[in-house]
Amino acid sequence: MMRELGTLRVVNIRDVWPLEPQHFSRWVADNIGILGDAIGMTLELERTEADVGAFSVDIVARDINRDRMVIIENQLTRTDHDHLGKLLTYTAGLKANVIIWISPEFREEHRAAIDWLNENTDSTKEFFAIQIEALQIDESRPAPNFRLLSFPNGWQKNTSAAAQHADETARQHFFLRYFGELGARAREAGLLKAQRSSGQADLVLDRLSAGAYIAIAFSRNQLNAGVYIARNDASENRRILESLMHDREAIEAEIGAPLNWDLSDGRVRQQVWTSTSVDRQDEAQLDASRTWAIGISKQLKAAFEPRLTAIYADSTRRAIGALDQTSSQA
Repeated sequence: MMRELGTLRVVNIRDVWPLEPQHFSRWVADNIGILGDAIGMTLELERTEADVGAFSVDIVARDINRDRMVIIENQLTRTDHDHLGKLLTYTAGLKANVIIWISPEFREEHRAAIDWLNENTDSTKEFFAIQIEALQIDESRPAPNFRLLSFPNGWQKNTSAAAQHADETARQHFFLRYFGELGARAREAGLLKAQRSSGQADLVLDRLSAGAYIAIAFSRNQLNAGVYIARNDASENRRILESLMHDREAIEAEIGAPLNWDLSDGRVRQQVWTSTSVDRQDEAQLDASRTWAIGISKQLKAAFEPRLTAIYADSTRRAIGALDQTSSQA
């Protein structure tokens, strides 16, 4: 008899940790081992809110296996230049070796900045961009999930084998190889914003208007391609997808296939996607799936980008109109 399975969903991060310093940073400090497991280090907390001139870094820890200083800067908002600047200030002021930036949403330019720092600083410095998620199965307690978006060159070869389970290492290597080639081919095919592989089970291939992006993701032996609407405002994300659904038949006709319009009240992000089956052990199928992923991404972009641009322009006009009305009343 097949066991009944639960539904995995992403929980609004603010429902778990309402405030960054009082709740999230405190939780990270109290559960530093969970973060350490995610990056293959044994971390020991040293202090919180450590002064660096006029600023203070959220957490100072130590990688005890290598006796290296670790600084951790947390955000519960989308990454910004202010936190990047502080991160560099803390790195210089404390002469830190391992620098970790945690946020629920990384701007592409900030993820690229972490890549650049790893490529252009000396080998004593290791920079990590880590996305924090909260996941829940049905009505279970939310669980934290750290997703590595950017990490040092050669980091996977150098992390302690004891800190990495063999299955997870093999899984990450597969994704690095698969998405590494997919990203390179996508950029050659004109999807110039395609990310570089981070060893995770998904890859962003393009950025669209209205806070949306196109991503490819593995789910067991199924490859998904979708448009993900990921503004920080849950109600706005829902409104955008509902607006798109008014044009559902025309969009599916342009793409030539039905789509899964995955509208949910239980998460901030909204999404619409399609999929294809692929055997991960079959190199021919893997190669064909990359071709499929690039083709469907271009179709999704052609169908959704003009509509998202129009929706975003309409939202901007309404916001300006409301501001003008408020100003006139004043």
